[in-house]
Amino acid sequence: MCARYTMRAPSSDVAALFEAEIIDEIEDRPRFNVAPTDLMPVVRRKSDGRRVLDHLKWGLVPTWAKDPKIGASMINARVETIFEKPAFRTAIRKRRCLIPADGFYEWETMPDKRKQPWHFRVGEGEVFAFGGLYENGTYSVLTCQPNSVVAPLHDRMPVIVERADYDAWLSADLTDGELSALMIPLTDHRLSRVAVDPRVGNVRNDEPSLLTPQVL
Repeated sequence: MCARYTMRAPSSDVAALFEAEIIDEIEDRPRFNVAPTDLMPVVRRKSDGRRVLDHLKWGLVPTWAKDPKIGASMINARVETIFEKPAFRTAIRKRRCLIPADGFYEWETMPDKRKQPWHFRVGEGEVFAFGGLYENGTYSVLTCQPNSVVAPLHDRMPVIVERADYDAWLSADLTDGELSALMIPLTDHRLSRVAVDPRVGNVRNDEPSLLTPQVL
């Protein structure tokens, strides 16, 4: 499960990295503790082929949902059931997106029962993209089986789309099999983790000091 992440680069830099056009403007600030229901930058492809970056709410609300609060239980979508679940089966085929991030959090239960957060990073902390779905101004992060870096802490990890696969992921022409081939764990050596400040457990905390490495 991915329930918190970081995205510290400004939207202008993200748009340039993803070769996308910014089509809306909201408060642009570094985020050290992104949580469900937050508005965050998402890259999607319009019918004319252009990549656009706009801001959607984390927690997918399907078109048939009568209560928008359902989004709180749909922040993630499991790749193993994505093609069958009514909430996701149309979006995975028609409304895929890239969700810019530069890290995500998972928690470890320590011997003394404390919950210790870890920040997972790609490379030296580069911006990457979760594979996602969008609908009605909302989005969900896809999750898959964990690689060996995440597995000691959690039985799920977010799907991270390789840069070389961005065009394919946003394409409308992929078969279910081709999509499944992209929804796999990131290679172990690309991912690292650092123990960080436990205050990240409170969504009200959102400042650089959350990423201060902890001595365990």
